[in-house]
Amino acid sequence: EAIGCIGLHLDFENKIGNFFGYAFRKKYQHKADISIASIACEIAPMYKFKDQILIWFAEIRSSFSSIQYLSKLAGLNPMAFLPNKDIFFNHSESEILFIIYNRKALFNYRSSEKPKIISQAIFCYFHAFQNYSLELPTIKNYDSLESELDNHKIVNIKSLLKRKVERDKFGNELITISIKGTNSFFEFLHYDNICIAEKVVYKVSTLEELYVFIEEIKSITQELRLRYFEAYISAYDPAHQTIFFNAGFKPTGYIPAFKYNKAKNLFEDQLLFVYHEKELSKDINLIPETVEFLKTIKYFKQIKKK
Repeated sequence: EAIGCIGLHLDFENKIGNFFGYAFRKKYQHKADISIASIACEIAPMYKFKDQILIWFAEIRSSFSSIQYLSKLAGLNPMAFLPNKDIFFNHSESEILFIIYNRKALFNYRSSEKPKIISQAIFCYFHAFQNYSLELPTIKNYDSLESELDNHKIVNIKSLLKRKVERDKFGNELITISIKGTNSFFEFLHYDNICIAEKVVYKVSTLEELYVFIEEIKSITQELRLRYFEAYISAYDPAHQTIFFNAGFKPTGYIPAFKYNKAKNLFEDQLLFVYHEKELSKDINLIPETVEFLKTIKYFKQIKKK
């Protein structure tokens, strides 16, 4: 009989792979042979696709130290925090993004552009800096970015907004916000069953457009009663980072070489920004490496049990 499963999603176009759906029958859990089989299930595809997939990641539950431990043995490291992202047995639960790189992604194809980040993201950057010997970033802060935007442009953009919703057979929604007469858009996936939004993709030509999109996102978050909203933002654009941060999104991870730029044949660094419910689940069971990561990004105190 099958004793468990691990899912794989292989994105050959963007040279990235995703492990998901770790599950084992209860009677086989905490057995040595399961550990060996689990590690083999991760290492085997890494080896088979080593020339096609240069980055592998997994979003791992914070309540299962065993899966964190096995992923660490397979070479993956904690790199981003997903606070209250999922729901299990009617309770919210945080996850940790673990990642492993083919050396080519970091040393041959990582963009040489110097990261430019806001000061609020420095602790996330420091964790990546320690793990991958990154260069020192440029810190760029804006004291009053929104006040410098053109209000007439903002009013005009708001009058041109369109929203489109496409539902799949499972009830998940692809929501796209666009501006009439432009190529600018902001889209994301909405999972109504767990009240979250992810997989953000956006394109803007001005900061005013991004500001209007984020204001619309704030309204949608209330309208859909979202518990969690994540967006990966360029690590080279502190103005965009500032707009997300001022809208209530917090940096929870710095992920080097996480986005493949096909036009440049390079991997670019990303910052994870997350809006989440203020009260975080304390149902956690962490390995030491995850604890140290959360301490570094200043989130551990919010989730540890008193």
